[in-house]
Amino acid sequence: MKPPITWPSGVKSAVCITFDLDAETAWISRDPENINRLSVMSQGAYGPKVGVPLILDFLDRNQMKSTFFVPGWTAERWPDVVAEIHRRGHEIGHHGYLHEALEGKSREEEEAILTGSSKILADITGRPPVGYRAPLYEITRETAGLLATARLPLREQPAGLAVAVPLRGHAVPRRAARLVDSRRRPVLRASACARISTARSSPVGGAVGVGRRVSRHSRASAD
Repeated sequence: MKPPITWPSGVKSAVCITFDLDAETAWISRDPENINRLSVMSQGAYGPKVGVPLILDFLDRNQMKSTFFVPGWTAERWPDVVAEIHRRGHEIGHHGYLHEALEGKSREEEEAILTGSSKILADITGRPPVGYRAPLYEITRETAGLLATARLPLREQPAGLAVAVPLRGHAVPRRAARLVDSRRRPVLRASACARISTARSSPVGGAVGVGRRVSRHSRASAD
């Protein structure tokens, strides 16, 4: 049987890096009282204040374009950061409003989150978000229909997993992949899946707080 995807001669794998800019929403969505805890909020602010500039410079140096999924609340709090990501040529995707779980939400509530955050992102970048990644990887029976109405593709994958081909049933970003030949030279860009959450980065983990684990399928995380 012919494989679903064939790589150019000499290419063994592809890696795609995308980013979830959760920022403070990663903590506020779990406990609203966290907004009054300065030490907790400082951890969330590390992503947009320190992590994103480092990541943007890294992508520029390697001539890579990526997709950043941003909650609406984060975009409201850090509009200049979102604008700079867009200015550098990267895609901006939808990631809920407060990184909230959709479980238990009505169709109307879910639609309000979808349309409201889409407008927030569009007001900053001048264009609607390019896709949708569900916070906490949770969707409902209503999500697909709402996304179809809004013309937003679902871009989802298991947390921290990078593979050389798209996973069945999971869409992938259009940008930010680099193929490497047998001599470890980048030869062209493609699409696969990966996830790095800049909002959960911290100085403890290093320059951008990113820890890496490598297995048969390359993994990356920033928890």
